[in-house]
Amino acid sequence: MKNTERMLVDCLKRYGASRGIDVQLLSHDWIAVLSKGARRHLVFGYDLGLNGAAAAKIANDKGATFDVLRAAGLPAVEHRVFLHPRFLDFVPVDGNWTGLLAAFEGFGRDAVLKDNEGTGGMEVFRVRNRTEMEQRALGLFQIARSLAISPFLPIRDETRFVMIDGECVLAYAKQRAEITGDGLHSVAQLLATRKMAAAYDNPQVPLTAVPAAGERVPLQWRHNLGLGAEARLLAHAAPELQETLALARKAMAALTLRFASIDIVTVGSTPMVLEANAGVMLEVASRPEFGGRDLADRIYHDVLDRIFSGQ
Repeated sequence: MKNTERMLVDCLKRYGASRGIDVQLLSHDWIAVLSKGARRHLVFGYDLGLNGAAAAKIANDKGATFDVLRAAGLPAVEHRVFLHPRFLDFVPVDGNWTGLLAAFEGFGRDAVLKDNEGTGGMEVFRVRNRTEMEQRALGLFQIARSLAISPFLPIRDETRFVMIDGECVLAYAKQRAEITGDGLHSVAQLLATRKMAAAYDNPQVPLTAVPAAGERVPLQWRHNLGLGAEARLLAHAAPELQETLALARKAMAALTLRFASIDIVTVGSTPMVLEANAGVMLEVASRPEFGGRDLADRIYHDVLDRIFSGQ
């Protein structure tokens, strides 16, 4: 998606037109300068600037987010961070490899490696032996200043909450694409009939397995929308959502965030914070079933109103 095609760009233009605020777009529309009289405000990427600078940096760092949430006593998916070797002054004396191996063994030789500051499910890998881990770590260090390692967890559900000052303004589930077994055909055969073989990446269920009739098999082990998962709008006032919503509120408070999205995963019956995002993408909210661009405008414009009113 080109920057000029981002929904936020048009949203900022509509906001400026409705509030008498000049909107100047810079750096291929990745930076916006909003000005009214002597007042100037900067928007960078998807970060509208309501959060404090330190809070935003922590939220966009998976390891830092985990450390802060753990210190606050909140359940969160562990992320251990390892810096690129070029940052020698900040790397333990024994280097990265000893620590990576210890983490890998501690996680039962089933772990997830990712860019510590990555987004959108990009550069996220499941590793189950030392060779895979070494290869993936080397690859990540070619593009990232730090990587994070986490235990692989059998995540049942993943829900994203978009929050403004403790209030949930949007909640949706990330529902993985799946096939349904018939008790007769293997996963490979079921995929072939639907021409979905290329999308399958679920090591939990091998291609040769024959799912029972009615058994649902996710195509991916990840819940990212960019990998085929579908967003399903949730009523955030629903009783069954209150436990996870309460955790999202506590995470926002612990991270001192005012505007962010919080991803909560359920492992077994336990909700845990997966990550936070201070840069909030609302492309999904522009879908007709979510309310179209009006919902995204209401959320973004509310945030900008708080900024310009000094709230």
